[in-house]
Amino acid sequence: MTNFPYTIALLHSGGYAGSSDPFTLRKTCPVCLAVPALITEILEDNMARASVGGAVHTLSLSLIEDAKVGDYVIAHVGYALSKIDPEEARKTLALFDEFNAAGGAARA
Repeated sequence: MTNFPYTIALLHSGGYAGSSDPFTLRKTCPVCLAVPALITEILEDNMARASVGGAVHTLSLSLIEDAKVGDYVIAHVGYALSKIDPEEARKTLALFDEFNAAGGAARA
């Protein structure tokens, strides 16, 4: 079994719906995944283009300082949340590839 690096951030809203059972969280609360993204272009107005698994997205850089082309950031809902180590980003992206090759998410 593979251990996920710390650069994967699971973010949830709404708490545990009154339960400490993690399966309740999975069934009742939306869970979003913040993922590593490679900055490929700096745009005007503190924005950037970034590649996430080959898909290009536009991200706001308003929450981080000194971002440049070639930096890896944690991307979530259109924002770069923080810069991360390139090696850690590559490990995380390799785990996503492994997960997808194995069939992706289990269906309930």
